[in-house]
Amino acid sequence: MIADFLATSYEHKRYPDAVIYGFKITETRFMKNAKKNSELFEELCGPGGMGLVTLLTTMWDVAGEVHPNTKAAFEAREESFVQGYWRDMIRSGAETRRSWNTKDSLLPILDQAIAMRAARKREGQKPHGLQIQEEIIKKKRSLVETRAGSLLAEEFRVKAEFLEKQRQRLSENLEKDPSNERLVGRLATVQREIRENEEGAEKLKGWIWRGIGATVVAMFMFFIAIFANSK
Repeated sequence: MIADFLATSYEHKRYPDAVIYGFKITETRFMKNAKKNSELFEELCGPGGMGLVTLLTTMWDVAGEVHPNTKAAFEAREESFVQGYWRDMIRSGAETRRSWNTKDSLLPILDQAIAMRAARKREGQKPHGLQIQEEIIKKKRSLVETRAGSLLAEEFRVKAEFLEKQRQRLSENLEKDPSNERLVGRLATVQREIRENEEGAEKLKGWIWRGIGATVVAMFMFFIAIFANSK
């Protein structure tokens, strides 16, 4: 498992040489979540970790096969990320790349990581972990007390308020029209989303470091997935 590998590496002071944040350039369904996901990723890595980050847009091989106007829209989408959500990360040292699903478009990321490791060793620079790892290991913070954790906790809180308002409105409408199957189904969906949101918030609050600090990376990818798939 990736989490086990990251945990073992961190415990043996083998720090990451590269961190890749991937985004499908063809994706349109979850664009409203792009800002908060980028902010969460930024807090996870921290300013000191941005030099390791590659912001990778994928599916350009598909973009090249579609109508030129659609390809132009993909390029405009990429530019909006560079000038918007990703701007601070880029200013802190992150780089952007495109993937055409070929070795030639992906190997440079590996080559750069190897070169950066060699340069640090040559210059006597000490490697370091991601911001969230240092917060938990060095500063002895719980997950929810980290910068990324507090940001995520706020997302859970905001979503809980939104879902509760939906639940109340649907319940009121259902009292007026108890045989409405559409309302019944929608209310069941909202109640399920409320439970899932509560479970996620409880996992975040209850997480305690037990000697496998790097597993937080995998946990945050899980939390990001929750919000990426929320409506």
